[in-house]
Amino acid sequence: MKLAVPDMISNSYFPAEAAVELGFFREQGYYTARVSKIFHMGVPGGIEQGAPGGDDPDSWDYAYNVLGPETNSPGNLELLSPGNLHYGSNFARMILREGSEHSQTDFLATSQAIAILENRAGKVPPGGTNKQKEKPDAPFFLALGLVRPHVPFIAPENCFSPYPENEVELPPVQIGADVPEQALRRQNWNIWKMSEIQKKKTIAAYMASVRFMDQQVGRMLDALDRLELREETIVLFISDHGYNLGEHDCWSKVSLWEGSVRVPMIISYPGNASSHGSTCETITELIDLYPTLAGLCGLSEQQPGILQGRNLAPYIMENRVMKEEGSAYTISYGGEGASVRTSRWRYTRWGEEALEGHEELYDHLGDPEETINLADRPDKADVLAEMRRLFEGSREKALGRQLISRNAD
Repeated sequence: MKLAVPDMISNSYFPAEAAVELGFFREQGYYTARVSKIFHMGVPGGIEQGAPGGDDPDSWDYAYNVLGPETNSPGNLELLSPGNLHYGSNFARMILREGSEHSQTDFLATSQAIAILENRAGKVPPGGTNKQKEKPDAPFFLALGLVRPHVPFIAPENCFSPYPENEVELPPVQIGADVPEQALRRQNWNIWKMSEIQKKKTIAAYMASVRFMDQQVGRMLDALDRLELREETIVLFISDHGYNLGEHDCWSKVSLWEGSVRVPMIISYPGNASSHGSTCETITELIDLYPTLAGLCGLSEQQPGILQGRNLAPYIMENRVMKEEGSAYTISYGGEGASVRTSRWRYTRWGEEALEGHEELYDHLGDPEETINLADRPDKADVLAEMRRLFEGSREKALGRQLISRNAD
């Protein structure tokens, strides 16, 4: 449902022949619509102004910007992170009274998205002369951007009640002396300075926000069923990043731990019922989305040649088994840190060179929480060397494509 574009990528980096994915579908004759936050947008800030954010207007036949009250909602806004007063990055919660959620950003966005579905599924009255539907016979591409669980954590009371803060268990904090300082810059006392009860309230409020978002996803799926569109509609659910809630005493996004890098990717393809409900542990990346959706829609021949991602369509449509070892490359802090992940290992480097004290190596086979840094272990020298080579190759591939894109402007 939501197509996310990484916040750090500016539209100006794309050469003319590399249409943004959403614009690509419009070029292929689809009716394309955006509802709320798909490209980067200030939350709060841009949402409260009804702003489009860093949108790509040429991608859409129709775009809807939500103006939601956010921090101006009626209720008590409780600051949970006294060390950070910026409401776009601090922790705060607001418990809405029941029935007042209908004016919230995600509820409004979902209602508009459902209206678009009804418009596309509806039949134009016979004999009508006014233009009642844009591209009436075209397939549609609908991108719905749900804000929550972005801070501040605002949700109705029914979403908070399942998560009483006095029952929240904080994750155990295990930090080795060999973990680079750069990896720990988002620890509590470096930024947020929360007490124990404030940490628990933050986790409970995050879960409440996820629950509120999940309710909106349910409304969308119900609408697809009611309108009998599920059997001919590909549904995609993703997030643009993960989140730390106290692991390694780190909080929020941006870090390069597994919790803040990994995201859900759920694809419902109606053409292969035998794959419904199945899971795959093979490593994939968000850059795989563009060629995958093009493949699922039979448009691989038309997609731009500059794309880096893998087309996952054969595995989804035909139940093929992925034989090749996948890897995912992630950068953060403007390139100061980067990480590469395989099915077993995560290697993270801070800075350009592989210097002592600037590397992390974790074995997910026995350490899925990434608490034991193996980068300095002599018995892991061969693994470290192989992950360094993979890291360098991934970085060169990413930088090479980026330079091509910039030079083409």
